[in-house]
Amino acid sequence: MKPTYFIKTVVLILALIFFAIMIERGLATFSANVIFKTVLFYLGIVLYTYIFAFISVSEQENLINGKYEKKSVQI
Repeated sequence: MKPTYFIKTVVLILALIFFAIMIERGLATFSANVIFKTVLFYLGIVLYTYIFAFISVSEQENLINGKYEKKSVQI
């Protein structure tokens, strides 16, 4: 497996988590309620964990299924 596949996966995970953080913080600015902000915080933690786990498992399945194996050219 090339290092670029690993880097692509890490960048995708970080981009999605950053997007989720932006949404969470944006929603939190609409309310001064501490309970609402706390619930958003914990939902954010769950979402970050889910994003990381989903992409990691997806990439592991791709490795098992041979998506990243070098394909030989038949002449």
